[in-house]
Amino acid sequence: MELSYIFELSKNNTDDLILHWGINIGNVKTWVAPDPENCNISTVTKPFDKMAVQNPFSKDNDLDIEIKSNSKNKISGMSFVFNNLTNVI
Repeated sequence: MELSYIFELSKNNTDDLILHWGINIGNVKTWVAPDPENCNISTVTKPFDKMAVQNPFSKDNDLDIEIKSNSKNKISGMSFVFNNLTNVI
C-alpha cells in the first residue's frame, strides 16, 4: 500500500528562505535524504550529504512537497529547519 504525504508551505516575505529537510525511515531516528523517485517537489532539490536535501521557496513564495511512503520507503517522520540566507552575515 502506498501513502502520500503532501506539504504545502508559503511565506509572506521576500527573504531568501531554504527548507533543509530529511525523512525518518522505520524506527531509525536519524535523518536520511528522500529518494528522488518517491518525491514530487515544486522547486529544485539540492542534496546535502546523504542525510538531507534543501529546497528554496519559489518566486511566488511557496514550496510544495509530496513524499510517497511504501513498503521499501516506510516514512515514520520528517525533520526540517529553515535557513534564512537573507540574514546571513
